Amino acid sequence: MRNYGNLKDIDKPLIVSGILLALREAESGSFEIDKLKGDEIDTDGEKIFNAIEKNLKRSNVSPEVKRDKILSQFSIIKDTHILNEVNPSLNKTPLKHFTEFLHEKIYKSIKYISSSEDYLGRFYGEFMSYSGGDGQTLGIVLTPKHITDLFCDLVDVKPDDVVLDPCAGTAGFLIASMHYMLAQTDNDNKKKRIRQNQLHGFELQPYMFTIATTNMILRGDGKSNLITEL
Repeated sequence: MRNYGNLKDIDKPLIVSGILLALREAESGSFEIDKLKGDEIDTDGEKIFNAIEKNLKRSNVSPEVKRDKILSQFSIIKDTHILNEVNPSLNKTPLKHFTEFLHEKIYKSIKYISSSEDYLGRFYGEFMSYSGGDGQTLGIVLTPKHITDLFCDLVDVKPDDVVLDPCAGTAGFLIASMHYMLAQTDNDNKKKRIRQNQLHGFELQPYMFTIATTNMILRGDGKSNLITEL
């Protein structure tokens, strides 16, 4: 994806996060990779975008204005023509190719492997590095996993703690905190409280807020306490 067409590097993590949300919707039976046929009318991008919208509703992202703001960030998936036309070399659309790849290499890891890894943050860093930058010119500095893990160790995060990140970015600190907190309890009710009530974050940039919310949804909730400018 990093060299494909004229896609801006800053848009690529949005495409990745949107596809991952669509794959999550596949578990409910309303999205199928095999239905991505490269149709010129009912495009692959429209199908993925519709799956994203359904999954945001299914994930109870509210209020509606917050959900709409997130959804608008994903319009690039359906509006970028080069992603939706069949590539002769692939014999499929780039969107289907990316969806198949992400399903095998990333989505299954997020779903089945317990980790404090900020996968979407990693994608962001990689895409920016190939463009010759690291996001700092945009005022964005993401914290790597070994640092988020270190801080969780230093403050000795416990299952009853409440964690606030006032500059959430892609939610790397919140993901690490949630991982550490969940690992310390086998109580399902306590795990539910951790996800729903004990992780809070602010992120003013709509782009980063969308990625952070997606990250938290993919990790099983926590998104309801992420706040942005409405």
